[in-house]
Amino acid sequence: MNSLGTSMKKENCSVLSQDALNKEKTLIKEALELKKLGGSIVPEKVSCGKRSCKKCGGFRRTHGPYSYLHYYDASCPWKVRKKYLGKDVAEMLRYPKEDLVERLREIEVRISLVTSQTLETCPKKVSGHERSPSWDAGEL
Repeated sequence: MNSLGTSMKKENCSVLSQDALNKEKTLIKEALELKKLGGSIVPEKVSCGKRSCKKCGGFRRTHGPYSYLHYYDASCPWKVRKKYLGKDVAEMLRYPKEDLVERLREIEVRISLVTSQTLETCPKKVSGHERSPSWDAGEL
């Protein structure tokens, strides 16, 4: 039994795993791009600015901490810029670049395997329609 339900078809499992792999691939690519900027990950507490907020409204309390990347901009080297990082990207940035590149290669191999398995299990005709040529070429 899995967390998504008791009965899942094989095709649905491969689509879900492919979606998860694509999400992780996107996170790794974003982390690699941010690593090019250099800088430091800094936890910051922020105020939302809403007076009706029970957490920070009117009392100088804050939400967080949230992770931000502080870096120097190439066009303006004396000015520090900051970019908000989600939890997942901040976690990815803690790994060395070599590990991220290796993991990215592993994910791309697994995606190609899942895609080829999906093509094998997909029927040629689905509800009276022919499978499109782009599906056969592996373009999803």
